[in-house]
Amino acid sequence: MRAATKPLLLFAVVVAFTLPAAGQYISPVAQGARSGALGGSLLYDCDAQGAAVDWRRDYGLAALADKTVRLQLHTGASGTALAAYSHRGDAVYHEQQVALGYGLRLTSWLHAAVAARWLLRGTNDAHYERRQWLAPSALLQAYAGNTTVTLLAGTRPWDEARPWRMHLQAACRPLPQLLTLAEVEREERTRLRLGMEYTIVEGWLLRSGLATRPVVLTFGVGARRQHWSVALAVEVHDALGITPQTTVALWF
Repeated sequence: MRAATKPLLLFAVVVAFTLPAAGQYISPVAQGARSGALGGSLLYDCDAQGAAVDWRRDYGLAALADKTVRLQLHTGASGTALAAYSHRGDAVYHEQQVALGYGLRLTSWLHAAVAARWLLRGTNDAHYERRQWLAPSALLQAYAGNTTVTLLAGTRPWDEARPWRMHLQAACRPLPQLLTLAEVEREERTRLRLGMEYTIVEGWLLRSGLATRPVVLTFGVGARRQHWSVALAVEVHDALGITPQTTVALWF
């Protein structure tokens, strides 16, 4: 790792672990087990302060385990500062990400955000060249009654054939206890993601969803209180098996 990148990683880890802990944030990295249970859809509906720890193991493989810490803090009456650090892999192959962003409430019905993600990929031997990229992104979110429309656009510089990403999502609450959403994602391919969240009783939630290309089914449960929340999720792939995921968050 280059000397210039070490202070950035150290800063992100120290900040995320020493400040009290949050749920969602406007940044294009892992969104936690709640997102995973809703078909993997991106979620940007939490403006509380706090921090969260996410864990995910793709298809049960230790080499494909993601560990993420996320932090969200208010800056004034309408702004939110965002930070996250993520590590994926094992002692041989690994990926590290640092994400920083800022969200702003422009009006009562329109939010905007910008973010940048630094990604490092490499191994601990000489058989794979270490590489790193900086990927910016931007987001707009509009509110109309019980419906929210979100548009996220950003770059994928590690993929020369598909260097751009875009997500368009519509979420609706037809009932106070029910959230439904649909999202079109364009990254490596075009995918459709659907999700549903239902509040059984106050503080207890059931979630389910699906995604296409490839087809995966997702399920999850959640518990939410005033100052903490816990989410569990599982993604089922017909050929590759099960991906478990969990998030623990503290709010202040």
